[in-house]
Amino acid sequence: MSRAWIVAVAAVALAMATSAFAQGGAPSNQPTRPSQPGQTAPGGKQGMQQHAAKGGSAMEATKHVAVINAGLRDASTNADMLSQISANASSYDREHGEVFLKNMNDAVAEAETHLGHLQPMATTAAEKQQLRELSQHLTTSKTTLQQMSSQLNDPKATHDSAMKVNQEFKASMAPLKQYAQEANVKIKVG
Repeated sequence: MSRAWIVAVAAVALAMATSAFAQGGAPSNQPTRPSQPGQTAPGGKQGMQQHAAKGGSAMEATKHVAVINAGLRDASTNADMLSQISANASSYDREHGEVFLKNMNDAVAEAETHLGHLQPMATTAAEKQQLRELSQHLTTSKTTLQQMSSQLNDPKATHDSAMKVNQEFKASMAPLKQYAQEANVKIKVG
């Protein structure tokens, strides 16, 4: 997947999240006045700053989730195409296998980079657990892709590995989707 495509997908997701955030109650620019002198109004300046910070982190998380989602979807598409062309030895050649393998490796590397940005944003135990699960799926995927690089001369082995890694990519979507729900990310994962 090209960086331009990833950036375009992330920009669309960010625009959708920004719109949803704005409709869902962005913090007001007008502070609430205390009812009596010396009192701090509920949701006053400090409350607005906390709300804005939370909204900002949700928007930042949205960008990273969007790129991870796009990367996993791209990797899955490449795995599917590789499994299809390697299902029949007459429609398979190593050169095309290398193209699909490179695309999958690039997509996983991009997803890992953005997962690294997302992990410090996880605040709850559930969010942290979902990101750990996602990391485990990406690690398993990388191991399978490394094995696949030595199998590219064998259509049957390539086919089997492509199907296996595709299952891993699809399984990765579950913890990403759960994280997105927990973190109130406003994009569709999967």
